[in-house]
Amino acid sequence: MVGRRRDGLGAMVAPAAACENLERLTRTGVEGRFGMYEAIDYTPARLAAWPDLLDRASFMAHHQGMSLLAMAYAARPADAEALLIRSAVQATALLLQETVEGGG
Repeated sequence: MVGRRRDGLGAMVAPAAACENLERLTRTGVEGRFGMYEAIDYTPARLAAWPDLLDRASFMAHHQGMSLLAMAYAARPADAEALLIRSAVQATALLLQETVEGGG
C-alpha cells in the first residue's frame, strides 16, 4: 500500500526520498481531478482480484491539508509555523487531526 500522504508527511524527515516517491507515483498515473489518489494497493493478490482498483479512487481533504502543510514545513519551517498561528488556520486545525474510532 502506498500513498502520497505518507510521502507528504515523510518530507519533514527525508525530503529527497519523499520527493522521489511522489515523482514515481506521478509517473504511474495515480492522479485524478483533485490530486493524487488517497492510496494505491499493489498487493499482488488484490491486483489479480480487482484489476480496476484505480477506478476506486478516493480523496480526503484533511489528508491533502496534512500533506501540504508537511511539505511546506520541510521547505520553509518558519513560514509553516507562522501559518499555523493564524486564527483562520487554527479554526480548522482539528480537520488536520486524525483519530481512529473504536480503538482500531
